[in-house]
Amino acid sequence: MTDFGRRHRLVAPRRFREVFGQRNLRGGRYFTLYQLPNDVGVHRLGLAVSRKVSRSAVGRNRIKRQVRESFRRYREGLAADPESAGGIDFVVVARPLASGTENSELRRDLDRLWRLVN
Repeated sequence: MTDFGRRHRLVAPRRFREVFGQRNLRGGRYFTLYQLPNDVGVHRLGLAVSRKVSRSAVGRNRIKRQVRESFRRYREGLAADPESAGGIDFVVVARPLASGTENSELRRDLDRLWRLVN
């Protein structure tokens, strides 16, 4: 399994705003996926799981763990952007319905979203 080091994380607030500003998104039942090509050369992931999704930090962290693990599995197989250096910035936004959902169901929704990217 590959790591999820700093180079694969989207952390800059400015870049989050840029990705959110694009209307290149895909929606699932529990998540919305935004994407924007980058010049870094690697795919990066940003997460947005608010307290509206789950009031408890434990619940939000569980959802984030599922998203990160799904990204780790699919990252190498995601298509490169032909117009940039090959990387894409992804921001996954959790919907409130994700809170009470089983992990296996969350993974199925994420798997479908990652397949749509290709």
